[in-house]
Amino acid sequence: MSHPTNRVAFLFLPVAWKTRESVCMEKTVNKRKVESKKKPVFIASKRTAAAVGSKRKGTSVANKGNAVSKKAVSKKPVSKEEVIAAIKKLAKKLGRTPTFAETLRLTGVSRYTITAKFLTYRNALTESGIYKPGNKLGVDALFEDWATVARKLGKVPSIAEYSKHARYSHAPLLKYFGGWRHVPAGLLQHARAQQLEPEWQDVMQMLAWYVEPGPGGAGIKRRPLPPGSTMPKPRVSPDQPIYGAPFFVTPLAMAPTTENGVIFLFGAKALELGFMMIRIQPGFPDGEGFREVEPGRWQLKKIEFELESRNYVTHGHPVGGADILVCWKHNWPECPLEVIELSKLVSYQHSTKTQNQNLTTDDTD
Repeated sequence: MSHPTNRVAFLFLPVAWKTRESVCMEKTVNKRKVESKKKPVFIASKRTAAAVGSKRKGTSVANKGNAVSKKAVSKKPVSKEEVIAAIKKLAKKLGRTPTFAETLRLTGVSRYTITAKFLTYRNALTESGIYKPGNKLGVDALFEDWATVARKLGKVPSIAEYSKHARYSHAPLLKYFGGWRHVPAGLLQHARAQQLEPEWQDVMQMLAWYVEPGPGGAGIKRRPLPPGSTMPKPRVSPDQPIYGAPFFVTPLAMAPTTENGVIFLFGAKALELGFMMIRIQPGFPDGEGFREVEPGRWQLKKIEFELESRNYVTHGHPVGGADILVCWKHNWPECPLEVIELSKLVSYQHSTKTQNQNLTTDDTD
């Protein structure tokens, strides 16, 4: 008969052994987990491992070969003669000296190659024979280049249009005349001084129509036409004399002698007088238009035009048929209508402008 104490120990012995075994197994599993995190484990057969290894090896070799080939292509040397030939070919194709950006974009020559072979792009143009240092462009060559572009386009070119079609850069023109808006006037003055009318008559007519006269001129500035519209070229009659620019600007050089002259003069001065016409008709009254009676407030007015204000009665017009009587000479003192006498307004404006011009001349002197 066994002792009770030994029986208890015997009963708990398997339990204690299992506990130690489970602890060892947990340690082993944890150790493997740590090792798997540090280095991935790939379990496969020998045949699979050999196939995967050969595939990886072939891929690495192929990538290495591609890298070598790309490296060889990217580092293919370009000689100085090849760069010069490419620039000459591009210049011949464009018909002018190519810009640096055009050379980089159209020839495939890199910026690094230009710098390494020539140091600067100007040196590349010099060695190509396109640019000759020390030979500055004269105004004659610039005028011929500009006039060729203007004749091709049929108008005065903008700076973008000139840069696109011209043989030379726009920089010399800016340097000579101090700005692109002064180029047409400067070229016209040069062409007249050199008497280039026989060869460039159409271009000089274009310039004369476009140019804003300088000191002593009329100061006429023509607004650009809307896109798509064209203005016919002025015709020069060979049997008629040519005049210089007027010293003052007025829409009508001589005083009107008919009612139509009054209508034309009023139309030219309407905005200055605060009118905006909406209708001109052959019957009575001659026209209708809005008049600004207060800042921002307009009223519709019926307007009658006469050479002399007394002609209103002579023509038998009713007094209440018009709101305003516009005339060149006011000789009807008892007229009940509002009268606008253009002769006084035009003469006053002209005398004021002349006085301002004289004051400006005196200040400059």
